[in-house]
Amino acid sequence: MPFLLLGCAAIASRLLTDRMIAAASSPDTVRRTTFVAFRELAIDELYFLAREKAEREVGAGMEAYDVSLGSAGVPLTGDESRESWPATYKVRARS
Repeated sequence: MPFLLLGCAAIASRLLTDRMIAAASSPDTVRRTTFVAFRELAIDELYFLAREKAEREVGAGMEAYDVSLGSAGVPLTGDESRESWPATYKVRARS
């Protein structure tokens, strides 16, 4: 009985892993991230930082697109000169 349960768990973990990888690589999946920037930066500089952070996260052979910023940055505790900005992006295969 224990070996049967162990075998079922191994099969279920394999199927679940494949399903999670397929969902993560789907082009419709919106990914979320945050990055830290100085408070004085202009909006175009913030978009540049968001695109750079997304490109670092996607990995080889993939590219980030549809990068957007959150509504406002959150000041860091103990450091009023920098803020944490939320961003979202989608991923597709690099052409």
